[in-house]
Amino acid sequence: MNNIDRNMQKLNKLFFTLTIAWMVVIFIFSAQTGDTSANLSGGITEAIVSFIFSDFETYSPEKQLSILDTAHYIIRKGAHFTEYGILGIFSILTLLTYVCKDKVRFTMHKVKGHMLRIIPISLMFCALYAVSDEIHQGFTDNRYPALTDVLIDSSGALCGILFTSLMFYIFHIKKSGT
Repeated sequence: MNNIDRNMQKLNKLFFTLTIAWMVVIFIFSAQTGDTSANLSGGITEAIVSFIFSDFETYSPEKQLSILDTAHYIIRKGAHFTEYGILGIFSILTLLTYVCKDKVRFTMHKVKGHMLRIIPISLMFCALYAVSDEIHQGFTDNRYPALTDVLIDSSGALCGILFTSLMFYIFHIKKSGT
């Protein structure tokens, strides 16, 4: 086994570990009660709104509530999208390094073939985890499963997967000079 193969195997172990660790982080967030989760995102929302709207205190209570509700919704759904975007990145890197770990030289044709197979696998993995995450929330106080969250989570994962795949592809083109 040469150095490149060993390094790729080390990277594969690293990305596999990061994938599992990030799944644990998502699980921990989902295990928070509805009140704890709302307080955390509510505090973040208030800080962001206060920063964006310097004269927020001068608005009517109805307008303040409307702004806070809208911002809170966007921040919560953005957090879903982002956490699964990160999971998508880690999962596709795990699969890419697994596929590449025993192959020193790749042709562009082989890279494209592998990517076309592993992108759907990575997306399916993330989507299934999103479903299990929503089921888990159904057993948590004041939390409820939502199909829209699964769709947002899966969209975030897809964006992370596609971004990472594109970067890998561009890196490979630059490295190979084709």
